[in-house]
Amino acid sequence: MRFKDMEQQERLTLFEDELKKIKQNRGYEPVRNQIVDIIRKCVILGILQDDEQLREESIASTVGVSRVPVREAMRMLEAEGLVYSTPHMGTRVVGFEDGDIQEIFRIRKMLESLICDYIIEEVSDEKLMDGKRLLDETAERIEIAENYSLIGKDWGGLSFNQRLNEVCAKRRLGALYSQYDQYIRTFRIINSTSLERRKEALNEHRIIWNAIVARDKEKVHAAIELHSNNSYKHLIAKVENGQTDFNGL
Repeated sequence: MRFKDMEQQERLTLFEDELKKIKQNRGYEPVRNQIVDIIRKCVILGILQDDEQLREESIASTVGVSRVPVREAMRMLEAEGLVYSTPHMGTRVVGFEDGDIQEIFRIRKMLESLICDYIIEEVSDEKLMDGKRLLDETAERIEIAENYSLIGKDWGGLSFNQRLNEVCAKRRLGALYSQYDQYIRTFRIINSTSLERRKEALNEHRIIWNAIVARDKEKVHAAIELHSNNSYKHLIAKVENGQTDFNGL
């Protein structure tokens, strides 16, 4: 069953259970960021739906914090367009549809293609070696996850996409990419409940990497197109069919 098709109370219970995990294991990430991550994921999956109210006092109580980090989280989410606030009416969710996901993936393909173009044009062979190290580390983490049942967890560290953005080192382009990176990270975590998809994505990253090293823009663009389309199809299948384990962030 899709999360979108669940009864409201069942969906809100899932949301509350995720918030409780912040209280149980705070970690090093600021509380406001953890709240943002959970609400973003719940909106994308349809656990939180269009025009549903988010009560700051209730969220603060569930997480076990004051209303200050909750208010900060709401401001961050409003800047992303995922919630809106109305005087005397509180904060409400802006629903997330398939078209929104498709739009983000299209923008992502354009930005990543441009990032790779700059890398091909300007970055030295020596600096490109960082990319290979990151891919090797990812392969090791997948092997560890497979052996120790860690699938569905966010292992931390830089993603391949983030590393490309760093290597590119274009300030304005990097800022644009960072705006969408939070969505991409959330999509990645939803998809990461599938070991096969993680392995498939690693192979796709290697194809992109090899094309960059060969300084072949046409192959890079084709590889990015393939990777993005596969990620999109896998994500939509999970959202539509409720095929993701809701393990939080």
